[in-house]
Amino acid sequence: MRDPDERGAHRLAARMWHTEGAVVLRPESIARLDPLDRDYVRAIAAKLYGPREDR
Repeated sequence: MRDPDERGAHRLAARMWHTEGAVVLRPESIARLDPLDRDYVRAIAAKLYGPREDR
């Protein structure tokens, strides 16, 4: 079994943004953001999809 290709996942997410306008945010990507940006991302997701049950 292969390990996941982090760069490949990032490239796929970037391609989705550029071709479809879809935003894909993996937990690893969110963790690399500044704290304020992480809060913004989580607030937008909660507004669109509702709060997470585990938070």
